[in-house]
Amino acid sequence: MENEKKGKASNTLTRKQFSMLVLIIVAFSLIPSRVSITLTPSLDKRVFLLSRSPDPRSIKKGDYILFSIADKFPGTNRPKTEKAIKKISCVEGETISIREKEYFCNDEFLVKAKDISLKGEPLKNFAYEGPVPAGSYFVTAAHKDSFDSRYFGFLRQEEITAKAHPIF
Repeated sequence: MENEKKGKASNTLTRKQFSMLVLIIVAFSLIPSRVSITLTPSLDKRVFLLSRSPDPRSIKKGDYILFSIADKFPGTNRPKTEKAIKKISCVEGETISIREKEYFCNDEFLVKAKDISLKGEPLKNFAYEGPVPAGSYFVTAAHKDSFDSRYFGFLRQEEITAKAHPIF
């Protein structure tokens, strides 16, 4: 009798999970331009709800943002539709410093840069130290192989296409 109850509870939980999954799929199909799913290990979150054309005053340190990554690869023919989501790690007026390839914001460790990419290509490290300029952000991702501000420098406010709110 007790095992039957556990079996029924287990089936009920599975039905709830299935129902939730169906609900999520339906919701995502209705709002595809408002949802972004990242498949790279770059971020600790995978699914984001997007707020297009965010008010610059609403963007702050710790927020995730969406932008065109193609612009960060000069001299290549990457499609303009190629987007990336990164986390804002240092904002206007805060100070970026670098010690032995380690990047800091107001003396708080952010990330460490590499010299060679996963593909074996040389990486040029961003070499700026000082205050983050007005209307700019230093963006990062926790993964050691993320392509972010440690390589391409500051992201300007006008390059942000959406604020990304992590769902899970």
